[in-house]
Amino acid sequence: MNSSFEYQESLNSLHFTEEEKAAFARRAAEAQSAVCDAIRAEIMEVFRQLDDEVDFMILFRRYILLEDWPDIAVIVRISRSQMFQRHSAAIKRLDIKSPD
Repeated sequence: MNSSFEYQESLNSLHFTEEEKAAFARRAAEAQSAVCDAIRAEIMEVFRQLDDEVDFMILFRRYILLEDWPDIAVIVRISRSQMFQRHSAAIKRLDIKSPD
């Protein structure tokens, strides 16, 4: 098969029950959840290098909880400019290993 259209057509030609489709979707979701959990654990391991609670909370809320910058500034009770300065400094302090 040389195109995604042909691949999709071949998939569409297969007939599955709704229960089988649900089981496939559930297994795919579980696999993706496991990948996300592993990535989250790696990120948290890196964040544990930070000894400052505010810096940790800025990075945790941004990259784990996926909160917006204005919300983070309110929660940690600092100005946005201070938050961005602390964010940049914290990122520079982290020893981030590239995947091999």
